[in-house]
Amino acid sequence: MKIAVTAALLTWVLAQVDWPEFRRTLALTNVWLLLLVVMLRFGSMSLSALKWQQLLAVHGVRYAFNQLQGWYFISFFLSQFLPSLIGGDAYRIYKTYRNEKARVISVLAVLADRVTGLIVLLLVGYAAAIYVYVDTGEELAQALVWMGSIFFALLPVAVWVLFSRHRERFTASRFCVKPLRSLIEHADDYRLVAAHGRMALVWAASFAFHGIRVFTTWLILYAVGVFSDPAQVAVAVVAVTVAGMLPISIGGLGLMEGSFVYVMARYGVSPEAGLITMLLSRATLLPMFAAAGVYFMLERKRRPAAGRPLGAPLANEPITRNESV
Repeated sequence: MKIAVTAALLTWVLAQVDWPEFRRTLALTNVWLLLLVVMLRFGSMSLSALKWQQLLAVHGVRYAFNQLQGWYFISFFLSQFLPSLIGGDAYRIYKTYRNEKARVISVLAVLADRVTGLIVLLLVGYAAAIYVYVDTGEELAQALVWMGSIFFALLPVAVWVLFSRHRERFTASRFCVKPLRSLIEHADDYRLVAAHGRMALVWAASFAFHGIRVFTTWLILYAVGVFSDPAQVAVAVVAVTVAGMLPISIGGLGLMEGSFVYVMARYGVSPEAGLITMLLSRATLLPMFAAAGVYFMLERKRRPAAGRPLGAPLANEPITRNESV
């Protein structure tokens, strides 16, 4: 079904394109701006690794930044090419599973990473949609404003349920399995005063990450000769990201391109420029995939000797938080 959906989406996208115009637009692309995009993407990956490090540290689990950055690059590669939405997340959980505190922390840190990132993404899209709607009255922006208003109205309720005392009844009941109980109990770490500074850094890293995403997309559009409103680009980026989460195509192929072409066409961007922007956006990820390969080879060289249990220290070797598997 995914193959069929991907083929149908790609067919629709390609049918919208005037190919002579596509070639002319592509030939005029500013390559130097694309190099800047690549550098900014590497910076955003480092921000993501820093965010992951801080989320682990909230629970008292500490890993070296360089180690987490390497694992993050590898997980990013896996998330792009494995036929699953959680391949990269599963890899990150696996690499931090043998921490000295609790196994559930590896899951909770990745979950918190995803949740905070999604909240910031929707907040950026919500603010951009309000601006676009007030400025133009565009219907898609209006729909996003309504959906965003509902989401952010319900969010405090969800947070209250998660951290309220009433959850103790649920965790003590037979309906709450042990792993879920442990997950809920360790979530209290985010309420500690010592965690506030780290969580401030986590939120700042999330805003910076999505700000870079919007800016690099705008920069690629500018590189192909399109000067667009950054708020409109932010709306398109949010729409593309949410569409890419739907498990109906292979790696979001066709779905993300179609979403971007459709949204930006409403703002006056030609299908040719929209498709080129998405293709170049994927192409600028290639250097990061190469970096992931380097990290993976280095990781293989650091593998323990045969017979050593996973995560166990060598004889007379102290257990450290930064020990690589």
